[in-house]
Amino acid sequence: MATKIKNRLNNLSGREWLPLTRSAYVDGVTRPSEELDWDNVLRESQGSIVVMSKATPRDHLKKQHPATFAEEDARRLVRMFTQEGQHVLDPFIGSGSAAIACVLEKRACTGFDIYEQWVQLANERIRKVIDYSPYPIRIEAKDALTAMKQMDAESQDFILTSPPYWGILQKTDHKAKSERSKDGLATDYGDNDAYDLGRINSYDRFLDVLTEHFREWIRVLKHRAYTAVIVSDFRHQSRYYPFHAHVGECLEKVGMTLQGMVVIVQDSKRLYPYGYPTTYVPNICNQFVVIARKL
Repeated sequence: MATKIKNRLNNLSGREWLPLTRSAYVDGVTRPSEELDWDNVLRESQGSIVVMSKATPRDHLKKQHPATFAEEDARRLVRMFTQEGQHVLDPFIGSGSAAIACVLEKRACTGFDIYEQWVQLANERIRKVIDYSPYPIRIEAKDALTAMKQMDAESQDFILTSPPYWGILQKTDHKAKSERSKDGLATDYGDNDAYDLGRINSYDRFLDVLTEHFREWIRVLKHRAYTAVIVSDFRHQSRYYPFHAHVGECLEKVGMTLQGMVVIVQDSKRLYPYGYPTTYVPNICNQFVVIARKL
C-alpha cells in the first residue's frame, strides 16, 4: 500500500490547492476582451497592463505547431503599433499567427522559420483566411539571423514575434509533449538544425544568440519604431526562469528602450497538481508582451 504524503505546507485540499497555483489571479468581474477598446487601453496605460486572452479555437492546422499564440492578441498589437499598409516583421513565424493578424488588419508582413514544414503550415493557414492581400505577405524557410542581414536598414515598421523558449519543447517530461502524443500529433518539431535556438544546451548561450538576433532587429527597425515580444516564463527541473525579464535585459543590451509590459492572462489553460501536497509549483497561465522601442 502506498504511503500517503502529508501536506505540511497548509490546510488546503487538492481541490482548493489547484486554483491557487495559477500564475495570474483574476479578481472580480472581468469584461470579455471583445467588449474593450484595446487601442485606447494601450494608449492610456502607464507601464504594465493586463489583458484577458480568449484563445481562438485550434483547428487541425494550428494544432500541428506546438507553440502558438492567439491571433486576436497579435491583431491588437498590430493595430496599436502600425498603420494600414505598413510592414511587420516576424523573425520566428511558426504557425503564422502574426502574418494572419497582418492580413486581417491590412498590413504587409515578412516572416521566417528555419523549417520548411512550418512555412508550409503558415502559408496554408493564411490561404484559409483570405485568397488575396493588397499588401505583400512573404514567409520563407530561412534562418532569421542570416535573412535579416540581407534586409535594408530601417526598413521595418514593427517587429512582432514569439521566440523559442530555449529547449523547453524538447524536454521529455514537457506536458505539452505528452498531450500531443496522446492526440497523435508530432512531438519532434524539426531536424537538429544548427540555427535552431530551441536546441542550444546552455541557457546563457541561448540568451547570447537571441541577443545577436536583437542586434539585427534594431538595425532593420525604423527610428522610433517598436518591437513586441510575446513570451512566457518557464521551469526547467527545479529552477524557475523569468524569461520575460531576461528578454527585456537582452533588448536593452543592444540599445532598445523598454517601454512597458502587457500581461496576457490565459484563464482557460488546464491546471496540473505540480508539487502537491508538499511544494508550491505554479501553473504558468499567462504570457508577457515585452514592448521596446528604437530611439
